[in-house]
Amino acid sequence: MWRFAIEKPYWAAEYEDVMAYDFNRELVLPGQVAKFPNGTIGIRVDNDFFVVAALPLSWRNIPLTVLVANLWPEIEDPDFGPDVIYSKNE
Repeated sequence: MWRFAIEKPYWAAEYEDVMAYDFNRELVLPGQVAKFPNGTIGIRVDNDFFVVAALPLSWRNIPLTVLVANLWPEIEDPDFGPDVIYSKNE
């Protein structure tokens, strides 16, 4: 499973902690957030409310459908929304 390839400060929630199955990606560019100086891909659920993963920005070319299928293979019929770019105002 891909979860084992994720090193701190990046992370992914366990299946039991994923509260909803509507996913979208929030791209955080390098320098925008101190905790992730090289940027990150935030995987969000529940209408863009909860963050269930923070992945390396270098994974941005992997489709969201592939990320979700590999991180949480137990989830059947997830929904996917468009990517958004992180903004401090949101």
